[in-house]
Order: sequence, then structure tokens, then C-alpha cells
Amino acid sequence: MEFVTDGDVLVAEHVIRPVEDAGQPVDLGLPIWVIIDSARVVGFDSKRVAVRYELSEESVKAAFHYYESHKPLIDVQISTCVESYS
Repeated sequence: MEFVTDGDVLVAEHVIRPVEDAGQPVDLGLPIWVIIDSARVVGFDSKRVAVRYELSEESVKAAFHYYESHKPLIDVQISTCVESYS
């Protein structure tokens, strides 16, 4: 038996998954790693991140949930992108 959480429902409704499976919100073509990198700065405050990127708070929460399920992949993307801009 498979259990479905509220976070799983948010992801299903608010996240699309590109080829690398790193995900991006449905309501903006912005990679989840960008949202997570910004969220770290504001203590994962979903309201502040939603305002910054003009996303629904539900999309931001979905991105947070998706990150928890794909943390290693997204952390590598963050590291790679931050290094390329340094």
C-alpha cells in the first residue's frame, strides 16, 4: 500500500519534472534549485520566496517538498551553478 501525503499532492499539482528530474514550478519556468537556493537565505520562509518570484505559496511549498525527495540531485545543481558564477 502506498501512502500519499499532502506534500505529494502539492508536488503533483504544482511541479513539472524536466529531463534531469530536478523539477520546476508549473506557474513559472524557474528551476527548483533557484527557489531552494533563495529559500536558504530567508530560512525557508515560503511566503517571502513566493513574493520574490511571484509564485503561489503552494508552488513554493511544493518545491520545498520536492527538494526533500530529491535533495542530492538539487544540491549538486546548486553547487554546480554557484561555482560557475564564482
